[in-house]
This record gives sequence, C-alpha cells and structure tokens, in this order.
Amino acid sequence: DPILINMIANDVDIHNEIGNFIFGTYSESNRSMAKSLVFGIIYGMGDKKLADTLGSLQKAQQARARLYKMMPGLGKFAKSLDKSIQTLGYVVTDFGRRHKIPKRESYKSMSGVVQGTAGDEVKTRMIALQEEFDRSIPGATVLLNIHDEVACEVPLEYKTLGMQIVHRIMNET
Repeated sequence: DPILINMIANDVDIHNEIGNFIFGTYSESNRSMAKSLVFGIIYGMGDKKLADTLGSLQKAQQARARLYKMMPGLGKFAKSLDKSIQTLGYVVTDFGRRHKIPKRESYKSMSGVVQGTAGDEVKTRMIALQEEFDRSIPGATVLLNIHDEVACEVPLEYKTLGMQIVHRIMNET
C-alpha cells in the first residue's frame, strides 16, 4: 500500500497513525490495539481472535474495515488473496512458491504470502552468503536461521570481514 510505504519511508510510528485513524484519538491503549490489528492481519488472525483483543467481534470487524479504508491497497491485496484461496486453494509467494490454505481459513492467506516470501528471501540470502564465504573466508559457514536472524561461524581472524560480508549481503535490495 502506498500509504504504508510512505509511513515506513518517513520513519512514522505506524501504530500511532493507524490507532489515531481507527480509534479517532491517540492513547497508548489505541496504539497497542492498532499494533495487534496490523500484526494480527499479517500473521493470519481472524476476526474472532482479534475480538479477544479489541473487545467484541463488531469492534474487530469495524477496525479491520477502517484499516482497509485508510490503506485501500492493503484491502485490495487482502481481497485478492482471499479470492486466490477461494478459487485456487493456495496463495503464491513473491518467489513463486505455493502455500495451500483451506478455504475456511482464508484469513491466513496474508500470512502465507508475507511470511512465505520473507522465508524465501532469507534462504536466498543465506545461499548468497555461503557462496561469498566460500570465495572469501576459508572455513566460514552459515549455520542456520531463526526468525529474522542468521547464525554464522567465522574464524576469529576474519571476524571483521565476516561481519562486513554478512551486513552487505543481508542488506542488498
């Protein structure tokens, strides 16, 4: 969504802005509820689970609708993912990997795309990182990733070079 991209590019507190728009005023509680809403949608939380945070199913549905009004691109994206689930039974990551989701769980479609694409991206970077280690640092190894972290083993004498390589490859666009 262009509005979301603009907020990120300008280092705006996204949760404050969304909370202000959805609930009409700033408070730490509204910011927290907005944060739950955004992450809940991204990570596949349905309205019933979101209602636990916001207090009622009606409030959850209204908050989601207001978020999509604020960021129409996000709403269109969610709708297109739901359509993909209903017609094909899966969504596709930016890397082309399919993620099957039952029709009754279409609210998980955004999570499939967002987390699936992030996972694909990290794995791609890990491969590039190991290839660069093989060229530049004898004995350096990419060990594993956990969430958004990558663990590497680099001989002590190559510590600085290893950190530079990791930083460069993991931050390439």
